[in-house]
Amino acid sequence: MFMQMQKKKRVALGMCFIFLVGPFSKSMLTFIILCSGDPLMYLPYWRQNHETSSILIPGWYRIGYELSQPLIPVLEKEIRDLHKLVGNAVTDGCYILVGSGEMQLMMAAYSTISMEADGLPVHTVIDPPYYDAYERQVKTIKPGTVRWGAPGLDSESSGNWIPLEIVISPNNPDGSLRTPTWKHRNENARTVHDNAYYWPHYTPITGPRDDDFMLFSLSKVTGHAGSRLGWAIIKDRAVYEKMLMSVRLNSVTVSHEAQFRAAHILRSIREGYSKVKSVGLNSSPTEYAAQQLLFHYGHAKMKTRWEQMLKLFQASDRFLIEQNLEQSYCNFFKDIVHPLPAFVWIRCQREEDQSCFEIFRDAGIHGRGGANCGMTNRYVRLAMMDGDHTFKHLLNRLQALVST
Repeated sequence: MFMQMQKKKRVALGMCFIFLVGPFSKSMLTFIILCSGDPLMYLPYWRQNHETSSILIPGWYRIGYELSQPLIPVLEKEIRDLHKLVGNAVTDGCYILVGSGEMQLMMAAYSTISMEADGLPVHTVIDPPYYDAYERQVKTIKPGTVRWGAPGLDSESSGNWIPLEIVISPNNPDGSLRTPTWKHRNENARTVHDNAYYWPHYTPITGPRDDDFMLFSLSKVTGHAGSRLGWAIIKDRAVYEKMLMSVRLNSVTVSHEAQFRAAHILRSIREGYSKVKSVGLNSSPTEYAAQQLLFHYGHAKMKTRWEQMLKLFQASDRFLIEQNLEQSYCNFFKDIVHPLPAFVWIRCQREEDQSCFEIFRDAGIHGRGGANCGMTNRYVRLAMMDGDHTFKHLLNRLQALVST
């Protein structure tokens, strides 16, 4: 949705809006919008692989609710096969639950854990910086059911509340690798592992995650954000059944068309890698797309972008990219690689620069303000996954800003 707003109304929130200076025209956009993480960089890959990824869904296909089979079997197979191919998660002996994106699955998690709380308050806790949509989501829930933030240091180990820790790893916004901290401080703690970015085009795969409750998202793997499909890998059957009931009460089922499309997309990736035995990391994104190698394509694309971004900021004493990009061995690529986070996390260094979000906004770059991520406004998050045209314009505007 495009909105026409006055400057005084768009000052400091750092949230995701799009602005115009008159009637709709793409040429009249006043901002480069980089606050939502729209994964349009994958568009050239799928255009190049349209034959292997296109599907025709018959009009009669699964027109009923199909409540006895909420997860299409072919999608379950492809999810398990993809995790086995990449080596980023253990699925054997686990239940897989699909949802309309990760956010629906998180709502189901809140419901499930609050049902098991025996009347104790559930507090969602995430160490900053964090993905702010979780905070906004929790604050829409009826007060008293699930709350945001710990109740206080004196209550950490008292047993009169339940911490629900969301461990985002790699983290959004800074790409750091995280482990649970609350389970050692409170015996009631429950943990949800958001592993949406634990794929080889964003971070080295050092081993399979094997946690009780893990979340993944189609959009972060393939770029298909509009399909609105995520999945949870759950070890405990009782938790799975309660989660499933919550999803059913919320939306009855998850779109069969979205599931079928996702299965076909994931199969396309798997079949691409079944044709090769060993692939290096020195080719171009276009060459990898021609070989149907999505993860190599994404890695090559992100590597180039990060090299350009780091070069641009390296001489600046005003802005600092505050992220750990130390290289390590990736089991999937069988090579030593650097992390390539989906977002760049920038700190404004000068004392007078009180709001990094506003500084970038005034330069025509609309990011997400640090205050939204549990930090100060000296930070701003910019998405690295937008289309090539947008990223090119971002570099031009950043060059002008860094030069000031």
